[in-house]
Order: sequence, then structure tokens, then C-alpha cells
Amino acid sequence: MDLTLAIGFLAVSTTLSGLFHAYLGWRLLRPTRWPRWAKTGIGSALGLSAVLWPGVFLARFSGLLGPWIRALSWIAYLAMGLVATLLLLILARDLIWLFWVFGSRAVGAIRRWRGRAGGGDRPDQERRRLLLSGSGAAAAIAAGGLSAVGFVQVQRGARVRRLDVPIPGLPRALDGYRIAQLTDIHVSELITRRDVQVAVDMIHELDADLVAVTGDLADGYPEELAADIAPLAELDARDGVFFVTGNHEYYWDIPGWDRAVRDLGWTVLHNEHRLVRRGDATLAVAGVPDPDGVQFTPDHAVDPVAALHGAPEDAIRLLLAHRPKQIHAAAAAGYHLQLSGHTHGGQFWPFKPLVRLDEPYVADLHLHGDTWIYVCNGYGFWGPPHRAGVPAEIGLITLRPA
Repeated sequence: MDLTLAIGFLAVSTTLSGLFHAYLGWRLLRPTRWPRWAKTGIGSALGLSAVLWPGVFLARFSGLLGPWIRALSWIAYLAMGLVATLLLLILARDLIWLFWVFGSRAVGAIRRWRGRAGGGDRPDQERRRLLLSGSGAAAAIAAGGLSAVGFVQVQRGARVRRLDVPIPGLPRALDGYRIAQLTDIHVSELITRRDVQVAVDMIHELDADLVAVTGDLADGYPEELAADIAPLAELDARDGVFFVTGNHEYYWDIPGWDRAVRDLGWTVLHNEHRLVRRGDATLAVAGVPDPDGVQFTPDHAVDPVAALHGAPEDAIRLLLAHRPKQIHAAAAAGYHLQLSGHTHGGQFWPFKPLVRLDEPYVADLHLHGDTWIYVCNGYGFWGPPHRAGVPAEIGLITLRPA
């Protein structure tokens, strides 16, 4: 990872982590009448949580990967998931509280202006304290429950999501053509060789015609994760395995990951395509880099039009693109189907609505103009091992005539 990028990321993440934990401590502990020792203990735990994840990131950036780093990472990321869920619940509560207080004051002011006494008074301090402390405890219990459910969901592993996609004018020879999509594995200190082998075995059982890997393969340096990604060399299909970069490949040595992926025997697509023929039918499998790529490698600017250059006019056009937001350019370029990942389906509630602020589609199959897009939840996770309500998945897309 680039030193400047790492320092900037560490500075921003540490600052935000400190602010979020401080806010939680203030809003959770201040209204309570717990003993000093209890408040001190909880405050210390929040302080430790605030520095734990940045510390793990610093160790990983330094190239450290051993049993103690893996154990510490599990603790850090579990805490991250719990704190993130709790933070959103507390923020939602505080917004409701602000609306109530200011609304009550406004009603009181209107009533007084009209000469009518009573109503709309600010809640007394004791009532306010009880409401805030009680709702804070309820939010903490809810966050703990959601985190436990999300962790169990991660341990259950991925499902296979089977979808039929109707393509207008699909040649008979491509009717029933099957594409297995693997995305967002995020091989790391938490997602290891055993998990990767399970994914490979699942895809082999699908007997797909083609395998599409749509980015975010790993979080770490290729040389330190070589043993963990080794089972991916077993991945194959009749028409090959195709790969496009996600944003995380660029954060951890993109030249190294480009070589590592090619060494697996996969075809890497950077604004280019390959043709698959079935009888008199042609499938153009095109791929574009992640939009972040141009910041690291100037020739990785996204160009879905260039990716189709030289493809037959009558070919069925498939685009592999890590981010769903690339659907706008894909539809304009005349693709029939785009396969994406990146969002993790929101990964866990209540983040799905927040992801929608940045991406047009968060999960599932959608028709965008005349172009279909399937956004896969992804096989792994980033950050917290937490997938409450958003199961991991491998996609199996079957082409059908409209």
C-alpha cells in the first residue's frame, strides 16, 4: 500500500473512530446514574475499541500477519461492528429526541402566543434522564443482538443465488448459458484459505460455462496472502475465468495483484473483451477497471465503449464492472447485462439505505433502461464479520431469451 495513502487513511480513520466512540460514551453514560467504577470501565472499553482497529491496520500495513494479529483482528472487527450498529441506533434516537424537544417547544410557543396556557413544555430533567438512559440501554441490547445474528450469518457461509436473466434477441445457442459470479472475497487475516477452498468447491458444483470474478479479491499484500488464495488456481470453467479489479486491489499493490491473478490462470480484463462462441452465437465478455484505478494507474481509466472495440455488432454483450454505478455508462454503450459487486448488499442492517446514497443499486437484479444489472452480495465481508439480514452469496446467472 502506498505510504501516503496509508498515513492519510490511518489519520482519518483514527480521528473518526475517536469522535464516534467519544459521542457514544457521552450519549450513553452521561444520562445514567451508574457507579463511577461502571462508567469508568465502559469508558475504558470504548477507548480501547477506538484505537484497536487503527492499531490492527497499522500492523497489517507493516506486513505483520501471524496468529496473534489474526486473534486481535477478530476482536477489533467484532467491536467495530457492534459500535457501528450502536452508533446508528443512538444517532437515530437522538434525531427523534431533537424533533420531539424542538417540536414541543414550538407547540408551546404557539399556544402561549395564542394566550393559551400549558402544553408543549420541555420534559423535566428527571424524565429526560430516564428516557435517555433507558433508550440507550435498549439500543445497546439491540446492537448486541444484531451483531450476534450477523456473526452467526457469517459463520453459516454463502448461499448460491440462482437467477434467470431474459435477454432480448438471445440466440438459441446461448439459451441456458450459465455464469457463476464470485465477488468481494476480501481474503485477509479473517478470511483465509479454508474459506477460499469452500468457494472454489461451491463453484465447481455449479458446473457453469464461465466464471466471473468482479473484484475485491483480497485485503493485504499478494505475497503474504499467497497461501490463502492458492485454491483459486483450481477454479475453472468451460469458457474460462475472467477477472476485473475492485477498489481494494489498488490499495494493496495493484501490479502485484495483477501478476498474482494472471498466475492463477485467469483472464484479466482492463477495458477489453474476449469472445465466447456457441455455434453461430457470440458472447462478448468485457470488463472495466474500478473507477479508483486511474488514481493509481493512469491507463486504468474506465471506458466501457473501448472495452467493446472490435466486438461483432450482433454479439450478446456482458460487462463485468465492480461498482453498480457503472451501469449508466454500460447502458449507454448498449450492453445487455452488467455483473457487479462492491456493495456487499449493504453487509448488515441498517447500512443498506446508506449505501444507496452512493450506488444506484445495492443488491439483486434490476433493469436499467434496456440493460440488466445484477449486484451480488459478495462472498466475504469487509471490516466487521457481520451480515445481519444480508447473507453472503455466489451468483449463478442463466441467460434466457426474453
